[in-house]
Amino acid sequence: MPHLISELPHAINQQVTVGGWIHAVRNLGGGQFVVLRDGSATVQLVLREQPLTSLHPETVVRVTGIVSSEPRAPQGIEIRDPELEILSEAVNPVPIEVAGQFPMASLPTRLNNAAVALRHPHAQNWIKITGHLVKGFRDTLSSLGFVEIHTPKILETPSESGSNVFQIEYFGRSAYLAQSPQFYKQVMVGIIGRVFEVGPVFRAEPHDTARHLSQYTSLDVEVGFIKDHLHGDGFSPARCGWNVAGGTHSFQ
Repeated sequence: MPHLISELPHAINQQVTVGGWIHAVRNLGGGQFVVLRDGSATVQLVLREQPLTSLHPETVVRVTGIVSSEPRAPQGIEIRDPELEILSEAVNPVPIEVAGQFPMASLPTRLNNAAVALRHPHAQNWIKITGHLVKGFRDTLSSLGFVEIHTPKILETPSESGSNVFQIEYFGRSAYLAQSPQFYKQVMVGIIGRVFEVGPVFRAEPHDTARHLSQYTSLDVEVGFIKDHLHGDGFSPARCGWNVAGGTHSFQ
């Protein structure tokens, strides 16, 4: 399996193979300096013996070479004169400059070219932060004896009264996208005792702000045998590491 670029500082003087995208190319008198990017980090490639004249940004390549120490390079390492295989050549020029400052284009342009725009390291931060938050949520609750469940998102009746819902056609019948896993959580807490879910919810509510979404990922918890939402027999929300609020047996 190829290495991640973030792993290369621990592989100095070793031969490695990495795959990624050409992030930037600089042609200098002494050769060609190429910044290679994958989803974890960047690394500098130094091509002195056989510089490539048609190496465009965002071209997909596979690189094999020896990792060398170089304090002036990103991560303090570089790969000198590697074997470089072009897997897929990018259109030149690419629609968005990924190596530039963020935001690198207007919002409509970024949305129309999202597959390229999201390659910008800054644009990936929210994806990675969300992944770490969800992992912490899962790890903490699992350590407290909770079981993760996965509930239906297409329902025969709305899951909450008084809320706007998305109605869909379901094999000739009307159905609704779930506004909440509440009903199923309450059923499962009567079976298992402690459950949680990470999943999408849908609310057909018109909004004029970026903080009011029709679809979002909800982190839901349900626990039984507690006195109230702050104290329980052997269980305290403070042990989870975050503040919670909700009903007597539900934390969201």
